[in-house]
Amino acid sequence: MYGRGEPTRPTYAEAVFERRFGVLAALAAVWTFAVWGGRIGMLEANPETNDLFRIGLSLVFGLALAIVAVRALRHPPPGQAEAWLGVAFAAWMVIVWVPDAVRLIGSERSAGFVAVHLGLAAVSVALGLALTASAQEALRRPGELAHHHVEPDRSKERSQIDGRDAE
Repeated sequence: MYGRGEPTRPTYAEAVFERRFGVLAALAAVWTFAVWGGRIGMLEANPETNDLFRIGLSLVFGLALAIVAVRALRHPPPGQAEAWLGVAFAAWMVIVWVPDAVRLIGSERSAGFVAVHLGLAAVSVALGLALTASAQEALRRPGELAHHHVEPDRSKERSQIDGRDAE
């Protein structure tokens, strides 16, 4: 099954990497829906808020991550598009949460409110960075980790090196 001209068996590290991206994407999707989905109710209570764009785009990222997670878990490893989505998600989390965290630290909000939102920020950014770290491998070595990769037949090259003519 895994001979010359056949698909190569992934190493343990490659297999873990292939699944890690999908698991992280699934966790990021669930977390995003939990954090940002709850804010939809706040929009109804406070319609003049300008958070509609942040909430909407975050939920779009959540949906995209859910789709990517299913694909990455069923057909690993992640491709270039999935990897770039992970990087974009991390960038969006930093853009959204870092300024909010800085504002919260100096705000007059209750300590509990600040602690909860700093926790939300920390987990969101950490998930984004973990997803990016996992995606970096796919971006550095596109296609090399796919276990369906077919190794070229090198028997002719080997025989020439040994001084024999390949038939």
